[in-house]
Amino acid sequence: MEKEVSANRSARHLMALIHGWIGLVASLFVFLIAFTGLTLSFFGELFELQYGDMVRAQEGPPADIADIIRAGAEGHPAGLQTLGVFMPDTRVEGLETALVYGSAPDAEHGVMMTSVDPVSATYKGSFELHDAFAHEFNDFHFSLLMGEWAQIFIAVIGVLMIGFALTGLYLWWPRGGTSARKKIVRLQTDGKLVPRMFNWHGLAGAWLGGLILLFAITGIGLSEPEWLGPLVSQIDEPAEWDARFKQDCGDTITPQQAADQALSAYPGRHISMLTITTGKEAKYQISLRAPGDWNVRFGDVVAEVHARCAGEMWTTSLNEHGAPEIFGTLMLSLHGGHIFGIFQETLTVLTGLALILLSGTGVYVFFKRTLPASVVRRSKRIERTKLQSQSA
Repeated sequence: MEKEVSANRSARHLMALIHGWIGLVASLFVFLIAFTGLTLSFFGELFELQYGDMVRAQEGPPADIADIIRAGAEGHPAGLQTLGVFMPDTRVEGLETALVYGSAPDAEHGVMMTSVDPVSATYKGSFELHDAFAHEFNDFHFSLLMGEWAQIFIAVIGVLMIGFALTGLYLWWPRGGTSARKKIVRLQTDGKLVPRMFNWHGLAGAWLGGLILLFAITGIGLSEPEWLGPLVSQIDEPAEWDARFKQDCGDTITPQQAADQALSAYPGRHISMLTITTGKEAKYQISLRAPGDWNVRFGDVVAEVHARCAGEMWTTSLNEHGAPEIFGTLMLSLHGGHIFGIFQETLTVLTGLALILLSGTGVYVFFKRTLPASVVRRSKRIERTKLQSQSA
């Protein structure tokens, strides 16, 4: 019996060391990712803070999308080669204006965004995407501003966070008849600092471990989706439509005609995003949204309208696909916490704060408790070995 108890203690101590070393190695990056993720909970507010009235608009039914696109393209002083448009409250949640985006001669770092009042279709101003604070926070969150290779590193941090959460939950889970229900509400506010830190660390992980796992898995899915294997898949048009979109019938389909065609196929929906594709594969990709959609940001329906052949359109709805396609499509909504509805900001902020707390208290407890305990155990093991050899 004593051997079994000793083996269990050794296993738990080994798990504590693994948990501690994972936390120590990843703590700085977890802190940075948690802080930027927490900040991105206020993505729309950051745009409003920086650009003020430029991204505010009047309420009312939207104007024709062609007028919105034209206003954005012609309003920019240097001219804009339009690539698409985000309607209000889509890519930037809570934003009141439409954002027409594209390339412009004065765009030093890439994409220029023009803000258009969606009701009056009037140009309100423009800014380079690279200059938006919120966009830089977003880039830092997903790539640490170090390019594509850093996405692999971020995915590795996601894997470490999964290991961190699972080993932490295992270590926290009560044994010896103690009730988990009682332990999870037992907040220690007095006594020595190390036990208090250990208690806070455990409670933060126990309460929000599930959310940490969700954000870690979806973070991997956004950075390196192939790491999730068959769990994640993308929705692409069939090969026959891929070939058909490369055909040229000599027709010229305007953005408004494309929008009308998509909306006529799905009455009751409205456009959240329209992307213009030129070149060999000429088409408009239009996302359609309605209340109750799983894909909160963009909507569950996508219509691809041929830009050079009248009447040609391929459509798909999320409910027509299996779990891998649904999971892959919803990855951004899941990672952004949009599935939580009105609790989105609260839960994402709490998770970010919990990760920051876990990083700080975890490193402190590791150096003050876990490592010293490891040294003591090693000393005792060496002493036992000496005694055994002497008695032999």
